[in-house]
Amino acid sequence: MAKLQDILIATMGGPLLIKRDPEREEVFYYYRLTGRSVLRQNDIYMSAVVERSEGNMVGRVLTAHLVKQPRKDGEIVWFSLQPKSR
Repeated sequence: MAKLQDILIATMGGPLLIKRDPEREEVFYYYRLTGRSVLRQNDIYMSAVVERSEGNMVGRVLTAHLVKQPRKDGEIVWFSLQPKSR
């Protein structure tokens, strides 16, 4: 469990990709590669679903889980080829 919590913290601090939910403007999806793989073929992403209030600069994680690939829908608001190291 502690390992997944570390990956979540790294995802929030240095995401590879952030997408805005197409239906809820205040919900964002943060993605970062985990360094794990499924059957040693492809790495998987940590996906953190975050609700943010831009006016208050406040946010909270609604849920987080491992996914094979990011969502196809939603507006890309941040993309980085290399995440920040933590």
